Amino acid sequence: MKILKIELQNINSLKSDTPIVIDFESDRFRDVGLFVITGSTGAGKTTILDAITIALYNNVPRFNRPNIKAGLEDVVSYGADKAMARVTFENKGERYEAQWNIRMATKAGKRLSHPKEDVRLKNLSSEIIIAEKKGEVKTEIERITQLNYHQFLRSVLLAQGEFAAFLSANAKDKGTLLEQITGEEIYKKIGEALNEKIYEQKGVLDKIKSKINTEDLLPDEKRKELKNEKTALSLKIKTVDKELKRIERIINWFKKKNELEITQHRLEDEQRDLEKNIEESRHFIKVLELHEKAEPYKESVTEIGRIEKENNKIKERLSTLMLELKSMLSDLSEAKKEEKNSNEIYSKRESELKQWHPLLEQVTKLDADIKNHRNSERKTNKTINELSDTIVRIQNSIKQKEQECKQKETSLKKIKTFLHENKNVPEIEKRLTGWSSLLTL
Repeated sequence: MKILKIELQNINSLKSDTPIVIDFESDRFRDVGLFVITGSTGAGKTTILDAITIALYNNVPRFNRPNIKAGLEDVVSYGADKAMARVTFENKGERYEAQWNIRMATKAGKRLSHPKEDVRLKNLSSEIIIAEKKGEVKTEIERITQLNYHQFLRSVLLAQGEFAAFLSANAKDKGTLLEQITGEEIYKKIGEALNEKIYEQKGVLDKIKSKINTEDLLPDEKRKELKNEKTALSLKIKTVDKELKRIERIINWFKKKNELEITQHRLEDEQRDLEKNIEESRHFIKVLELHEKAEPYKESVTEIGRIEKENNKIKERLSTLMLELKSMLSDLSEAKKEEKNSNEIYSKRESELKQWHPLLEQVTKLDADIKNHRNSERKTNKTINELSDTIVRIQNSIKQKEQECKQKETSLKKIKTFLHENKNVPEIEKRLTGWSSLLTL
């Protein structure tokens, strides 16, 4: 087993916003046979070793004492909501990744009464997840490394407390501690297996020696014949190798042919699906083509719509003005009639006044008849006053009608000017039909 990378976050004193990565495959560790982790007390040296055992075995060596009651949630840095440990290692040519995660609070920041733990063991060489439960991960780690947790601590990682006890022990106790730390029974078994293997190899060696001593050496002719045979066999082997390579190329060609045929069938299926999709989307394609044809005329259509709206407004305004013009013309004709009638009444009253002048002269000459005609004179004066008032009213009415006529003539001129300026509106209406037919092509 070879550890390739250690990643940890928010474990003990090593609190960080992003994972801390120790990559033994980086350039920093290239061609380095031995290295040392150094630092002051509390800097986090043991935390790095704890991250290894947490990721692999979900356990911490310094918690394995009778006087300590602690769980993995106790390794989470103070105030952190989550923690992580991940170890990438290699064993028998295969790369693996063991990971442990713990969440202490929800995304909203509420602390969990029971922290949520996740574990995973993945084969990086085949990209297959081997296990995602604590028991299964532990079993698979033991199967892959051939080491359980205690064997791992004895053969790979020596806990800080055990090493400190070994250093502070006296000469008598050091032997006992060394046996406990290293696991004496394992090395006894290894020694026994080595002795058996050595005994077997010695027996094989003795047989080879006895065979060499008892067999006669080959004569020169036989040795030359065997050499010639060896040379012929070598040439034959080269020929066979060439033929074998040719056959391998043919086999590879057939494999490639099969792969291409499979790819061809897949592409044909995809082509049929594509043709089916095209057939189903034909209606939408036609609509899109019409849209693309009409797209260059979009601004013209918008402008025509705006002109149509303005034209309708002009038509409505024109019809309103025509109604007002008719009303004004009617009022003008009425005013002219009233003016004519007033002029006739005025002329009549004026002629009546002219007729009364000789009579008045006679009245002055006939002083004697004044008393007799006093009543007639009063009536005549009253009539004259009434006629004068009537004439004044008629004159005021005439002046008012003349002002109204001037105002209506001014409005009439404005209407004629507007009609002259908008005389092309009927031509635009005639062309709108032609433009609409062009746009629908």
